[in-house]
Amino acid sequence: TRRDFFFCGAIDLCMGVGRVLAACILVAVLVSGSRAFSIPCLGGALKLRSSEMPPAKRIGIVGAGIAGCSLAKVLKDKGMAVTVFEMGRGAGGRMATRKSREIPGLAINHGAPVFSASQEDFQRMLKPLIDSGSVKRWNGTIATLDAGSLQTSPSALGDAYVGAPDMSSVCEALLTGVETRFQTQVAGIERQDKEWLLRSKDEKELGRFDWLCVTSHTMGHPRWQRVFGFAPPLETLAGQHPQLSPLAEPLKDVVTTPVMVTMVTYPEAGPAADALARLP
Repeated sequence: TRRDFFFCGAIDLCMGVGRVLAACILVAVLVSGSRAFSIPCLGGALKLRSSEMPPAKRIGIVGAGIAGCSLAKVLKDKGMAVTVFEMGRGAGGRMATRKSREIPGLAINHGAPVFSASQEDFQRMLKPLIDSGSVKRWNGTIATLDAGSLQTSPSALGDAYVGAPDMSSVCEALLTGVETRFQTQVAGIERQDKEWLLRSKDEKELGRFDWLCVTSHTMGHPRWQRVFGFAPPLETLAGQHPQLSPLAEPLKDVVTTPVMVTMVTYPEAGPAADALARLP
């Protein structure tokens, strides 16, 4: 079957983040009663009801993928006290690079292999990262292997970029100066005394915030129950605050398509290289 390796993560990265981010911010708006505002972020500016920043001082963000990290940078630059929670060992999410102990120097971007920046807000956010070396232009070639033929073509994304030295470098640079809590699962979300209270799976308090943004739909999806063995935190929260149901309920119906990523390496000279060179 035909498989275009290049686009396995780039479309999701460039097009999907803004919608999720907007929905999650509205969750905080509904319960907190604060005025909505506008934030430039990956995927476009979030145009809500007011251009003024809310009076919130403490903002919690769940998820250190590109959505959470870009939002954290914007809010930190506005003077907010931001804390980012992430279950993984570090920032990045699908901005990921796989390395090998057996082959020193080998690195494969197996999440989003490359990304584009067509919107002015995102371009402005990227500029200091390019200047610092955390992001660099990508001038590679797209290769499609299809049942006995190998086709190459230039990038269809126009100006394309990758993180340097790894894809996660983009998120790590965005989090400069931001408080982070890695290897920390947010298992419960409560509303107490006009604050967002976050708890771990063993009921320990993780922090209290004026505003909260959840950047992953999984926290409201049935898959959470299957993986972790307890109800999705956003589902539980909506049960306690029915006004959140119109935002939380659609998360249950999000359909994701599994993607198989094959990471292959071979010597520049040898049978594998010769076989590829012979393909029409």
